[in-house]
Amino acid sequence: MKNSAHSCLLQAADLFIKALDAYALEANPSFYAYIQYNLGNVYLLLSESEDTYIKKSKAAYEEALEVWIPEIHPLNYARVHRSMGDVYNKMYRMDENEDNLKFALAEYNEALKFFTIKTYPLDYAKTNTELGNTYLMLAQEEKDGKWTEDCERAYRQALEIFNSTDYPVYYKYLAGKLYETEDVEILY
Repeated sequence: MKNSAHSCLLQAADLFIKALDAYALEANPSFYAYIQYNLGNVYLLLSESEDTYIKKSKAAYEEALEVWIPEIHPLNYARVHRSMGDVYNKMYRMDENEDNLKFALAEYNEALKFFTIKTYPLDYAKTNTELGNTYLMLAQEEKDGKWTEDCERAYRQALEIFNSTDYPVYYKYLAGKLYETEDVEILY
């Protein structure tokens, strides 16, 4: 990450932390959750250059989930769970602990309870793309082929929205990923 971008992200994190003083959980739960969610996003970006930020990202998202419960804030609840899936994928890339991939699957699947193809089609497609990527990493890790079918299904569900006409870049990416799943299958 470039130094200026890193510096700006650190400033953003500091400002969000200061904002938490003004918008405490008890005083204004809604703003508190937004601040925590955005703080989690900043920390997730910072974790690209420093691994220490990934735990802070996870903690901030967990704080947002204290307020954003599915009955009252279903969209925000789902977005935090998708972000938590991203956190667990990042943690896997850092420590290669396969459990983190399984935690990511649970988070993406929780988000998909609210991101349906009819209600939030882009969120549905993006989450299915990340779900497919996670299944693919598990398939490559475990080398027994049991995750490949789930991987293909997630990518195909994403392709219901990310078609070649409307989203050619996503379509090409997913087509390449589907090709990669065939390569994974051949290994077994």
